[in-house]
Amino acid sequence: MLRLFVLGCLTLLPIGAGALQEVAHSGDERRLARRHRMFLEEVERLLMVDEERAAFADLRQDYQRDRFVLRFWSERDPFPQSPRNEFLEYWTENVSAARDRFDDLSKLQAQMVMLFGAEKRVFRSTCAEILVPLEIWEFHEIDGLRPAFHLVFLRLGSGRVRAWSPRLGIASLRSSGVVGGADDGAMLAQIQSECSRGAETVAALRASADWEELADLLFPRRQAHPEWVESFVSRSTDLPENAQSLPAEVAWDFPGSHQSRTVVQLMLSVERLAATVGTFGDRRAYNFLVDGEVLRRGEFFESFRYKFDIPVPDNPSEVPVARLPLAVQRYLRPGAYTWVVKLEDLNAESFFRDEIEIEVPNLRLVETQVAELPSEPSGRLEMWTEANAALENSPSGDHSIRLFAPTDRLLTGSIRVKAETTGDSIGKVAFGLDGKILLTKRRPPYSVEIGLGRAPRMHSLVATALDLEDRQLARDELILNGGPNRFSVRLIEPQRGSRYEKSVRARAEVELPTTEVLDRVEFYLNEDLVATLYQGPFVQPILIPKGQALGFVQAVAYLKNGASTEDLVFVNSPHPIEELEVNFVELYVSAFDGKGRPAEGLTIDDFTVLEDGVKQEIRRLQAVTERPIHAGVLLDTSSSMDPELTEAEEAALGFFESVIREEDRACLITFSDGPELVVPFTNEVSILAGGLAGLVADGETSLNDSLIFALHYFSGLRGKRALVLISDGEDTNSEYSFDDVLEFARRAGVAVYTVALGTKPQTQRSTISRVARDTGGQSYYVDSAAGLRSIYEKVETELRSQYLLTYQSTGRGSRDKFRAIELKVHRKGLKAKTMRGYYP
Repeated sequence: MLRLFVLGCLTLLPIGAGALQEVAHSGDERRLARRHRMFLEEVERLLMVDEERAAFADLRQDYQRDRFVLRFWSERDPFPQSPRNEFLEYWTENVSAARDRFDDLSKLQAQMVMLFGAEKRVFRSTCAEILVPLEIWEFHEIDGLRPAFHLVFLRLGSGRVRAWSPRLGIASLRSSGVVGGADDGAMLAQIQSECSRGAETVAALRASADWEELADLLFPRRQAHPEWVESFVSRSTDLPENAQSLPAEVAWDFPGSHQSRTVVQLMLSVERLAATVGTFGDRRAYNFLVDGEVLRRGEFFESFRYKFDIPVPDNPSEVPVARLPLAVQRYLRPGAYTWVVKLEDLNAESFFRDEIEIEVPNLRLVETQVAELPSEPSGRLEMWTEANAALENSPSGDHSIRLFAPTDRLLTGSIRVKAETTGDSIGKVAFGLDGKILLTKRRPPYSVEIGLGRAPRMHSLVATALDLEDRQLARDELILNGGPNRFSVRLIEPQRGSRYEKSVRARAEVELPTTEVLDRVEFYLNEDLVATLYQGPFVQPILIPKGQALGFVQAVAYLKNGASTEDLVFVNSPHPIEELEVNFVELYVSAFDGKGRPAEGLTIDDFTVLEDGVKQEIRRLQAVTERPIHAGVLLDTSSSMDPELTEAEEAALGFFESVIREEDRACLITFSDGPELVVPFTNEVSILAGGLAGLVADGETSLNDSLIFALHYFSGLRGKRALVLISDGEDTNSEYSFDDVLEFARRAGVAVYTVALGTKPQTQRSTISRVARDTGGQSYYVDSAAGLRSIYEKVETELRSQYLLTYQSTGRGSRDKFRAIELKVHRKGLKAKTMRGYYP
């Protein structure tokens, strides 16, 4: 994985350097725990930025420093959604090697080992008549990337060294006794002819690098953006100086369990008359922010942040509650914990803070009623009983069901799925696939094997919990083959059609794209935002205001980049609700004049859309030149590509460099005997460059399998998506047929641009061009990889000049029927294209 975040373009060296700058340690290290002193020693000089040093120095508690360290490394994780932190693993290994060799990590040599790993060899120049004393380190290529590189140091005596930069020129290495002003070329020639090991020294000097700039290129995330520090400090549980006091109380309870953990429910209550009402447009509400830290044995365990919005009743005659309740739920294993909680009234900047010792029981081992469990002085929090009914070991059991199935790969054939349930009245579980009931299990474990068929496609899997009289108690739905980049939120609780009077429990599961980071999940009661959660588990008990009719609960999830998705559940309905399907279709349209230039200023009246031959009403048309792009290159690396591969790599890098902006994402997939995701979606060109470096042409051509793999990787993404396929051969090694590819491409909705290199049989040209035509892309044919640059320019121009056309489909019927689209443009001399159809 290291190759995914190091830059492979070492042929750009030498590129400049500077001597290591000594940085004074922040704060008084004598008061730090040993682990924190070691942390500073290992990162302060090479990784930390000034804002991080200042923030770390201001921390007063060890658990706060532990939390800082965790966040420090997470900000440098090249792939935050993977279970590993590849950079931390690389750094830890190198630090260990440096400690084994050096007694002081502040030494320059130790820091070079920390940055680049152990050197391949070290040799010293022996040419005092011409050169100052030099120590030259030769390093291996990193993770198979070429070429190797050298670092050059000046030996100053007493074991001291100083880094040399190639930018200073070879002449800066003259021995102090040498007089004259020979240029670098002449001096290199003199070294080679007059010095022992002169040729070796000259070769090393030519291949030398500036260690500081090389480190920045190899590890683009080694110094994180300081913006995270502000966010970290804002979540501190310390009170600001001269903070105004907010009257509040805290209580806790153990309403049930979740799997092997106990649910700890913390309730903060604020005197209503002491709280301040905020106004946002026509909406008035009390607004609170809760930051908390959970410690175990005095060490940091987890942190949390919740934002609560309590609407002010519109009816002045409605009697308001005396205290405003705010509930927080966390899942903890049995044991003793310290909770540090800070509550802020956002409309008055007043604060409440408390430290609480909580002994969490193991509810699974307790045979008595929950009411007899150890509890806090305030007693049980009865107002939340209804909301907590679905919890395991809850005294008033509700019902829930949750589906589990593989979602990390493309599924075909037979797979096994299972459903987990809570509640005593469940008599059976029915499993359905794509709207058809498959089978019913009458006793746990609710695990079944289902057949998905040979052809890859997306499926809807449903599990319904029923009582013995076939009344529905709970339901869950899961999308199979939705793709690793699918972004969705689904409400596990409450269940559709359930009834609640005083409180309701909202529980959401979020499915994230592999390379994106979740920002928050918002919960709504009817149309009122009531709680915002910034971390999992996304569970929130919500009080129902007295006299308010509860119609629906909604969850909205947001990514850091601003993208959002939502789910909504209707509850308390007197009769079954008929959910009206409103099928809005979005088409990305490319329009060009006769010279291939993008057409500007088009309106709705310039287009006609037919779906299955029926004219559709266009609701909206807008230019989307600045909308983010997800672009991928699917590059053939089979053995026949060997003469063209280097040129193809350089052209792909040029494409990434020109098309990728801050808000865009790109990926690299290669294929020969099978497909390989070399670089997942990223906006860092250096990572993409590292993936392109060192590719080897070998093996057969699995074109069909690789196209399906790439389209599946795109599945779940929204917006402008484009895949550029580059291949010089016919398919020779795939399990899937071309018909499978075409069907999957129609369902994926990704514009495919196909590039056939060299002379192709007509049948091969026609098949790959059909994929491009049906998906709204374009097919190209070039004699060699040298022609790829101009094609990439055309693709970029098209992606940046598209229109988004939206219409409400009048089509009805099976969701498994392909709906053909015909697009017409009425302006003379223009041509327009989009995808040829879709599956609803």
